Amino acid sequence: MNRKFTSGQENQIGKIAKDAMVSLDLIFEAAQRLVSNPKLAPRLKALFEELSVFGLQVTYDQSLGLRKLIELAVGPANLGNINSDITSARFKLAGTGVRKMSFRVEPYLSGETSEQAAARLTAAGFTLGNTGDLAGFLHDHPTEVEKWWWVFAISEDSRWARSGGVVYVPYAGVDGARRCFRLVVFRNPLCSRNGVLVACE
Repeated sequence: MNRKFTSGQENQIGKIAKDAMVSLDLIFEAAQRLVSNPKLAPRLKALFEELSVFGLQVTYDQSLGLRKLIELAVGPANLGNINSDITSARFKLAGTGVRKMSFRVEPYLSGETSEQAAARLTAAGFTLGNTGDLAGFLHDHPTEVEKWWWVFAISEDSRWARSGGVVYVPYAGVDGARRCFRLVVFRNPLCSRNGVLVACE
C-alpha cells in the first residue's frame, strides 16, 4: 500500500534513519548498501507490522450512531461504564458510511495535557482520531487498548465544553473483562502510560 507522508513525518523519518545509522555505527556507504538490499524491504515490512508502525486496521459502520458504536465496543456487561454525556450531538462522527482506516497509539509526554499533546502531534503531521474512531479501535483491538492506562481521542470534534467552559475529551480503558468509555478534562496533565489515538494513513 502506498502511503504519502507529510513534511513533518518526512523530517521525523529522516531523523529516525540517521539515529539508527549512528546507533549501529554505520558509515554512509554501508547504510546505502543496507537499504538498497532487495531482501531487506520485506523483512523490514514484517518487523514494522509486528511493531504496529503501520497501525492496526479499524472498520466500523457510522450509520449505527455513536452510542451504539460505544455500546458494541464495551460489550453488554459494561454498559454502565459509558459516560452519559457522550452523545452524538456533542461528539460528531466523520460521516455516515463505513469507515475503514489504520490507527495506532502515541504516548503522552510525562505531565503533558491533551491540549499540549494535540498541538505537538498535529505539528508533527499526525491526524488525530475522533470519538467514533476510538470506539471502533476499542471494539476491534481491546488488547491494544489494555496496554495503556487510557487511550484518548483528542481531535477537535472530540472536545466538548460544559456550560462553565471546561473542555472534556473521551477516553477508553480496558482492564481484563472490564471496559469503559468516559470523559476527562482536556487540560489535565497525564503521564506516558496514557496514549493518543492517531491515524496511520
